[in-house]
Order: sequence, then structure tokens, then C-alpha cells
Amino acid sequence: FTPSSELMVLIRDTASAPPALAARAGKRTSVMLGVSFTITGSDSAHTAAISAVHAVPAAPRHAHVPGLTHLATLQIDVVVPHMFCLPGLTTFRALFDVLGVPYLGSSADVQALVSNKAIGRHVVKAAGVPVPDAQVLVKGQHEAPSMAPPYMVKPCAEANSIGISLVKTESEAPAAIAAAFEYDDQVLIERFIPPGREIRVGVLELADGSLRVLPAVEYFLTEDHPIRLASDKLLTDTSGNPSGFAKPSGGRKCPADVSAELMAKLGDAAIRAHKALGARDYSIYDMRVDPQGDVFFLESSLFCSFAPSSVIMLMAAATDDLELNETFRMIVRRAASRSLKGQEIDVTRTTMKASRAA
Repeated sequence: FTPSSELMVLIRDTASAPPALAARAGKRTSVMLGVSFTITGSDSAHTAAISAVHAVPAAPRHAHVPGLTHLATLQIDVVVPHMFCLPGLTTFRALFDVLGVPYLGSSADVQALVSNKAIGRHVVKAAGVPVPDAQVLVKGQHEAPSMAPPYMVKPCAEANSIGISLVKTESEAPAAIAAAFEYDDQVLIERFIPPGREIRVGVLELADGSLRVLPAVEYFLTEDHPIRLASDKLLTDTSGNPSGFAKPSGGRKCPADVSAELMAKLGDAAIRAHKALGARDYSIYDMRVDPQGDVFFLESSLFCSFAPSSVIMLMAAATDDLELNETFRMIVRRAASRSLKGQEIDVTRTTMKASRAA
């Protein structure tokens, strides 16, 4: 931190917060109330402030039903989701939809759609986004691929490259498929694009609702390491459980060194995918680029921590005009505008689908 930098903290119980922060947060209690404040002075002032924030006790635990009742009584303005497991991306977002509390990012139904790689790729393909040839295996029904190597083997409903393998020869297929079935009953067999560049493209919804393609991020691969594995994305503890995020083994660069022609292809695919999936506020797409410069959609990522090193913030920082704090505030304001506080349920709606980006 540097003097006069702005910090974002979470106050879980303003009654027990440091006085200055509680005053800034207001007198209401919120389970996820973001408080933005500025500290001026020496580095020691920052250290003291961080210590004060860390000293705030966690909110009390509640059993399931009392917890839901407690949430319903709180005056929550906006939720910044930080649960990136399947229930966090779907069930808990749907809960806040029922409570009429807005949150940053895509809705529960969209997250459920993209949680299955096979379904997500069908949706974007129908919108004109190029995808590699693929087929789906089903455990106990259809477990043998008809596609010849090289191909990728991916559990349909896993993230962070967990359970994926690159099959180069027929002899490698049984072990790779069995490993993927350990994580899901459906496995995607997807044509490998060699040697290929792996590039992530982000889309940001601006204050006026227009879509902006952000500078791309390239993850560097080699012949010996041609795909990004789980170990390139996650750190694990001695028990094998995820304990943090890993630094890309081959490094990454943002903005990526891409021609205007290639960036136009990447941007077009990302915009089409964002609209087709019904993504909201922001979205990220993993793309593979073959030696001829053709672009192929691999998968989407519709969640972000908004830490300075997170992908959306990394991309925004690579622009000339998107200041990080203001970018985050813009997304928060967009979410807040969706609040249903004080509104009656509209029984005249004729569609079950939320509005999509224009």
C-alpha cells in the first residue's frame, strides 16, 4: 500500500467495527457491506488500519433456516459474491434473487448453464462462435470416443483445469478418460488445437450498458507444456486440497501481442458469447488460436474476485482510461440499479428470462 491509497473492506457487523469505519458504514448492520475509505499519512497508518479491519470479529454462525431468516431482515445493498464453488455460483445467487438483493455478475441460471462445458459450447456455437470439434461421453452409457487423437479430455462440470488431460496417442486414452470420470459423469472430448496460443478475452458492460472488449491476456505455452493444467492455476496443501492460486508456469502478458486482425476476431467471438450466454456486468473467455490465426472458444469464466491481480482488473489496468477503483464502483452501481427494494413482485411479466445485454 502507498499513502493516500484507497482500500475496500468488508464490515460484517458494524456494531463491532472500529468507530471510524462504523461511522462511515452507517448504523445499519450488513452481512456484506463494502466500505470505501481513504487513509492518508505514513505507511504505519495503513498498518494500523489493516490491523483494525482484521480485528473485526466474524459474524455469528446461524443454522440454515434461522440464517435465511436473518439474511431476510438485513438491509443489504449489494452483494459481491466470493463463493466460486457450484452452490455459491448458483444456489446462493438464486437465494439473493429471491430476497431481491442485487449482486455483481451473472445470474444463477446463467452460471448453471456455463457450469457444463458441453452445454455452454453449444450455446455459443449457435451464436456463430467457432468451437473445436467435440463429443460427449456419458459414464456407464457411452465411454469410448470415436475421435482420433490428439484431443482434450475434460470433465464437463469442473473448473480450473481439474481432471483434464491431453491425449496424444490411443494408448493414453483409457487412463485420461477414467481420470475425468472421477470428477463428473459427463466428459467432453474436444479436438486439440496445436501448437496453439491460449488467450483470455474479457468483456465489460459499461455504465450506459454498452459492451467493451478489454485488452487480452496471453498465457505462454511450450511444446513440453502445451496446455494449462490445474497445477498452473491452483496451489494445493499436503492433503491435495486447493489452498490458493498459482502463478502461471510459463508466465502471462497483458496486453497480449496480437495483431489488430486477430484482436478483432477475439473481440467478436467474446461479444457473441457474452450475449448468447446472457452474461451480465463482465465475462471472460478462454480462446485457442491456431497457426492460421483462426480463433476457437474453449470455455467461459463468469466470476471475478476483483483483486488487483484478478483477470478483469488486470485487463482494465492495461487500458488508458479504466481506473481500477472507478471500474469496480461502476460495476457495483450497475448491480445496485437492479435492486428490488421497495418494489412489489411484477405478476405481469410474460418471460422467465432476465434481460440480456444489447
